[in-house]
Parts: sequence; structure tokens; C-alpha cells
Amino acid sequence: MSEAGLQQDRIVVFWDPAHPDRIPYQDQLERTVAAAKDRGVEIDFAVYPFRSAVLARSAAARDRFIAYLQLLATTFPDVTTFVVGNEFNQPLFYRPQFGAGCRRVSGRQYMRLLARGYDALKEVNPDITVISSVSPRGNDDCHGRNNRSISPVRFIHDMGVEFAAMHRDRPAFDEFGIHVYPNQPTDSIQKGFGWPNIGTSNLGRLKQALWDAFQGSTQPVPDWQPPVLRYGKSIDELRPVKIWIGEVGWQVRTTKRHGYYGRENVRVTTEKRQARVYAQLVRTMSCDPFLDAMNFFLLVDEADRDRWQSGLLRTDWTKRTSFGAVKAAIARASGGCAGRPIQWRHTQSVVGARASFGRLRTQSRRHTSWSFTASAKEDATYKAGVFRVPGRELSDRTRSDILNSLSGKRGAEPVMTARSRIKAYWPPVVHFPARRLAAGNYVYAIRLAAAMNPSRTTAFVSRTFHVGGG
Repeated sequence: MSEAGLQQDRIVVFWDPAHPDRIPYQDQLERTVAAAKDRGVEIDFAVYPFRSAVLARSAAARDRFIAYLQLLATTFPDVTTFVVGNEFNQPLFYRPQFGAGCRRVSGRQYMRLLARGYDALKEVNPDITVISSVSPRGNDDCHGRNNRSISPVRFIHDMGVEFAAMHRDRPAFDEFGIHVYPNQPTDSIQKGFGWPNIGTSNLGRLKQALWDAFQGSTQPVPDWQPPVLRYGKSIDELRPVKIWIGEVGWQVRTTKRHGYYGRENVRVTTEKRQARVYAQLVRTMSCDPFLDAMNFFLLVDEADRDRWQSGLLRTDWTKRTSFGAVKAAIARASGGCAGRPIQWRHTQSVVGARASFGRLRTQSRRHTSWSFTASAKEDATYKAGVFRVPGRELSDRTRSDILNSLSGKRGAEPVMTARSRIKAYWPPVVHFPARRLAAGNYVYAIRLAAAMNPSRTTAFVSRTFHVGGG
């Protein structure tokens, strides 16, 4: 790690509820922490149970887990970064994901556990950094045959709902930890995922999700503005939250390589392509001011091809092309961003919102079908209306009255309305009741609100069309 320029090593430390006060492999951990300290490598502990359902079963189990966090922090005072849990939006690591009526429950339960872990670890050492852990994907399908999981955007939303309900006067985490993987190892880092999942090219989506969930609370969010000290605020709240990528990896082909066995479980890429991707990741992530760290998963391959072969070193510890590529990229980035810094600020509108009103021409008085299409790049709700207007040209005053009406304020009275939901990337037809309209001038209008934060809105008003032709 020192040779490559890597400075941080995340180690999983399991909690066994059958032996709640026993630290597995304690002797090896002590030697590892001491050796890493001598080499200038920071050790971070990721702590979670052997079994996925144990924490949800009883309050006593949660109490013992929190006590175990304190035990680790006390036993290893040189370890000052703790990841509480691991991908708790995935059933492999936390169950249940859904409750009665398909209600999402894992995000809210995780927030309570994370907040308790934060308080317990800070009690041992206020300088400990507490980090969350979220998977980059989930299917939000409580009726699925397998992997009934929660997407990260919705999981973060649920964490925020619970945080607000807790009325905490302090944060619940110092950095937001997420794992980012490609959909396939043959993907580029630009490909990413569709909403509501998060890949390497979707960190803006992650920042917006954190903003939506926690803005205005005592939990800091990514913020492009310098922090402002307000009366009653703690020092912790003045620090914009950083993003911590706990895992990222592109798996490579190991055919005819000595030391591997079994069959591949995914489409893999070449060692050369992995090297290019890893170097690009270092360059890109070093230019993101909201990013604190990125951990490659793994450093050394696992031998079983059904597991992970994404390391900088092969299973026999020989160096891949990516080892040299990462080393060179880290050296170039040691002085800071070598390219264009990534700039981000939150949006107050619906991401990717559009409305298509079609060709608006004069309609017969016998016409009864009224519709248009709308879309967005995230889930949203909408309220739409057909409004009668006084002339062929829409005045600013009339437009303002229409928008006020759609937002629930006093304004123009619609002659027809429609309400429904928009699913990300799917443009529904906004239908109004089948009826005739009196002769006159009209407009279509629609106001969309983001499902994850209804205060983010976008509105559209069409040009006028006339009813009254033959």
C-alpha cells in the first residue's frame, strides 16, 4: 500500500451476537493496526453483525452491538474511523427491508442505530469519525423473488425522515459512506445508474439526496456555500458533510491465471481496461471537493472466481497493470486536482423535468379530448390544469395567477384539473376529463414536485390555443 501511495485500509470487524463481548482475531488485528501505524497507513473499522436479521429482532441485541462499538474503540485507540453497518439497504446485510403493506423500514431503523453508534463512539473519543454505509443500488420491490432491497436515494430519504422525527441536537454521522460499482465491469465510469441508484458518475445525485433529506437539520449536508455560524449551532454542524467511498472495483478476467478456481459470476473486463478506469477514478475523485476518500475493493484478489477479482494485486501478489496506473495517478494528484474541479450546488427544481404540449391549433367546439405529456429524470408528482385566458397572448400577470393556482395559492380558476405521479424516465400522458370547452382561449399548465423533496418544483405553461372553430 505504501508503495502504491494508498493511505487507508478498511477492515471488517464482525460482531457475533453469540459472543457479544469477543473481538474476533483480536491478536491479528492488534498486529495489523501496529504495522499500519508504522507504515503511515490509516486503519478504519467497518463493524456489522454476522447475521442480517439479528439487530431488528430485539432492543437487547442493539444495545449489545452499541456496547461492542465502544469496546472496539476502547481496545484500539489508534483506530479513529468507524463505519457503522454495511449496506443496510440490502437484505444480505440487514433484514427486514420492508414492513407491513410494503412499507420501507430499513432506512429509518438504520438511522436510529447509526445515531446511537455516533453517540457511543464520540463518548469514547470525540475525535472518532463516524461513517455510514449504503449500497449503490436497490430494486424497491418488496414482492421480488430475491434481493428485496431499497435504492440508495429512497434509503437516504427515509434516513432523513427518521432523523427529523428524532429531534436530535447533533449529527448522526460525520461522513456519508457509499459503495459505488459499475453495473457491469465492462462499463466506463461515465455510465453510472439510472435514478434512484447511484454509480461513479452519479455523485451529484447522492449530494442532492443528502440535501433533500437533511437540509435545515442539525445533520450537515454537502454545501457549496461557506458555513455560517448561527446562535445555538454546534461546531460539528459547521462542517459540510464529506462523502466516503468505502468500496469501488472493476473485476478482471483471470482465465489461465495460476491460483484461481471456479467460474466467473459476472462479465469481466481486461487488466488494461481496469488500469485505465482506476487511473481515471483517481483523477476524477481527486477533483471533487466533497469527497474525502475512495477505497479500492480489493487490494488483493480472492482466489474463488465466484467472489472478487478486482485487486491491484493478483491472488499470488503479483502486480497488475492497475497497480502502476494507480500509483502514477496518486502521485499526480498528490498536489491536488490536476484537471477541472467538480462544481456542484443543490437544485430547487425537479431534475430533468419536461412538458410537451404538441401542436396547439384551433379546436372545434365539439372537441372533447385534452392531453399532453410530461416527464422527469426522477420520480415526481404533478398537478395540471386547463385554464381559460383573456387573449391570444399570455400576460405575465395571467401566467403568475396560473402558477399560483397550481401551487395551492389564490390564483386563476382552472376549467379542468388532473393529478398523478410521474415515474423517472417514463413520460405519461396527462389526461383531462372528456368534455367540451366553451369558445375562447386556453392554456395547459403543469406543476411538478420531486417525490423525494416536494419543495423542489418545476412548472410549465403552454402557449395559448383557441376553441371555437367549425
